[in-house]
Amino acid sequence: MLEFISYAFNKLVEVTGLGDFSLEDIYLFIGAVQIVLLVELITVKWEKSALRKIIRFDKSTRTDLIFWLTEVFNVFNLIAFILTLGVAYYLSGLIQNSLDLKLGSYVTNPPLQFFIIYVISDLNAYFSHWLFHVIRPLWKLHEWHHSATDFTVLTRYRGHFVEMSLKRFIDVIPFVLLGASIQTYFAFKLFKELHGLLVHSNIRSSWGFVGKFILVSPAAHRVHHSIKPEHYGKNFGNTLIIWDRIFNTYCESDDTDVLGVPDNPYNSKGFLADTFIGMGRFFKGIFSSK
Repeated sequence: MLEFISYAFNKLVEVTGLGDFSLEDIYLFIGAVQIVLLVELITVKWEKSALRKIIRFDKSTRTDLIFWLTEVFNVFNLIAFILTLGVAYYLSGLIQNSLDLKLGSYVTNPPLQFFIIYVISDLNAYFSHWLFHVIRPLWKLHEWHHSATDFTVLTRYRGHFVEMSLKRFIDVIPFVLLGASIQTYFAFKLFKELHGLLVHSNIRSSWGFVGKFILVSPAAHRVHHSIKPEHYGKNFGNTLIIWDRIFNTYCESDDTDVLGVPDNPYNSKGFLADTFIGMGRFFKGIFSSK
């Protein structure tokens, strides 16, 4: 019996990544947030800064902060594993073991390898993001991310545990097909982290030409979170805005103030209640068209 418990625990640590907890992860999540909070503070000043909103600790900000802490202390995957009974992680592991081709190893130049993996991964992320908007049950999970009524930089981490588990099936594909060196993966993760924090900040810059044709700008992503009907289904890009240009989902940035979702059921009953509200809406979306 003890041997089984020990095996089960070790397997849980392996699949959820608890054994990968390290100071480097803490430095990444805390350091990146500090950098972006400082940049935002300098840019928009105290009154409009995320730092002020975090200190005020309103209901929407609390959710963002809790999600960030689950990332910092590496327990997000554990909670996701429990809520999905481990099924998503098991199937994701099967995909990784069967498709681990490491095609990227044929590209020996590190900068070129990073570029190829990043572009393919970003296209994959655009497709994944689009799916979670157009398929009703998936949207019912993803809307928790959109339920934030204001950006706090930490809004970047808000996302339902079940959503992140399901997204593993799609997000893992580029890496299991192409593979990546440790250096390439870290550079990918760092750039994605900093950019994700910036576009969820209160900086409203459109970044000029770069924001129109290359990278998703804070202003463009703010449009994506807008509650205005004319902004629905726009600006799905993860870091590269070119996919929105190619697939005709690009929307010119404007000074959008009202964020969130219609008839917002979140941010009022607490983090735990919101977790199960999201799961309930997901299952209802599967069996009902209303």
